[in-house]
Amino acid sequence: MKATKHHFDLIIVGLGAMGSAAFYQAAKRGLKVLGIDRYTPPHTMGSSHAETRITRLAVGEGIQYVPLVARSHEIWKELEEKSGQPLFLQSGGLIIGAREGGARFHGTSTDFLLKTKSVGDQYGIPVEFQSATAIQSRFPNLRIQNHERAVYEPGAGVVLCEDAIAVQLQLGRQYGGFVHFNEAVQRLSPHRDHIEVSSTINSFRAERAIVCTGPWINDFLPASKLDLFRVCRQVVYWFEAESLPDFGSDRFPFAIWIGRQLGDFFTVFPAVKNGIKGVKMVTEQYEESTSPSTVDRRVTAAEVRHFYDNFAAQK
Repeated sequence: MKATKHHFDLIIVGLGAMGSAAFYQAAKRGLKVLGIDRYTPPHTMGSSHAETRITRLAVGEGIQYVPLVARSHEIWKELEEKSGQPLFLQSGGLIIGAREGGARFHGTSTDFLLKTKSVGDQYGIPVEFQSATAIQSRFPNLRIQNHERAVYEPGAGVVLCEDAIAVQLQLGRQYGGFVHFNEAVQRLSPHRDHIEVSSTINSFRAERAIVCTGPWINDFLPASKLDLFRVCRQVVYWFEAESLPDFGSDRFPFAIWIGRQLGDFFTVFPAVKNGIKGVKMVTEQYEESTSPSTVDRRVTAAEVRHFYDNFAAQK
């Protein structure tokens, strides 16, 4: 739906995971809302693609996030009922670390496995410690070392991130929301009683605006705030499996390995039925910064070999 007038209650800039969710909720509440994206979402140019994202209730990063995740699980169910599309796959999830503890993750100061279990216990979320032997027996496709253990959350799983974006944009438009695709916003100018949003094509006014531009966020910050965010290139890998159904979400959980340092971090995802034909795996790097306009989107053979030798072949 294209906008017919240029004044809105709310304008959302960027329609990836966060922007599409805000667009749907605003339209559902009856606001006159416009969503703008420089591409046609869901797309592969930002950070909301690659098929799946992990979701878990026992959030070891902080107990304050549990109500937010719990609410998101309610929303996934609501969206599934309204769209008739599966969006949340309850595969279960493992957080794996050294048996003697000490695993740090995402800025936590205590052992991440213990923190995850503590959060689960405080909120009554079913989570349990499992030994390497128990994990290996239950999930034989995972190679767990004897010095490792895991916290298992059966209610965790993965969200089909690109499908979730598409569904929320579709439903938001059905509620009366407007979208402009392939239109880059260049400037936001706050005034006393409105915000002016200028794109490469149009100029709009709104009572409020939400910026959900991911790696493009620095385009909208003052020079004094440019050090708040860094954009780092992350690579997603898919590897062939001898029996891909054995990695399906009905048999295989996501597994996050927490190492002693960031370079040891590694995650494997359940395969999606009728999705990409392979097992998805990722690690993280924050040593090199980039920008969405200069990032190298090619994955080299050397990168694939290094990842396979150091992560996939061992797990």
